[in-house]
Amino acid sequence: MVSALRAGHSLIAAMGLVSRECPDPVGTEFRICFEEQNYGLEMKTAIDNLVTRIPLQDLRIVVTAIMIRRRPAATLPRCLTRLHG
Repeated sequence: MVSALRAGHSLIAAMGLVSRECPDPVGTEFRICFEEQNYGLEMKTAIDNLVTRIPLQDLRIVVTAIMIRRRPAATLPRCLTRLHG
């Protein structure tokens, strides 16, 4: 996701990339989130649904970072890189 964002892709496009490149079950869950957004669901709702389906603390932290940094999108890759460690 970080690589896609650094390359200039939108967050939605980066999520689509994760859905294609990650193995199941993560890839499938990100695909569902990606499709929900494409079908008109708000980003926050689609991401909340993702966290509901995958109740992992690590994902919750990433989602929180996405929602906090969503407005200034240029800083999101840096924020996610720092979370990765």
